[in-house]
Amino acid sequence: AGEARRKWLVFDCPCGSGHRILLNLDRSRRPFWTLRVAKDRRFTIEPSVDYSDDLRSCHYFLSDGRVEWVADEGDLGVPETLLPNV
Repeated sequence: AGEARRKWLVFDCPCGSGHRILLNLDRSRRPFWTLRVAKDRRFTIEPSVDYSDDLRSCHYFLSDGRVEWVADEGDLGVPETLLPNV
């Protein structure tokens, strides 16, 4: 038997404000994200993560374990950060 198919990716947002991100990995439902995990366990998610609620707005790319923040209009943005290996 092969590896179980991943349906969801759940993680704490790298902004540090304590909210959780839930991304659908099931290609039969839209929208969906693609997850690639390297041998060193750093991961890449496509497309970008764009989260907003009444309190915050977080938009970033996760590539090879690095977070690259997308600046909103008028925002200087948050510098790139490196996620710890999971």
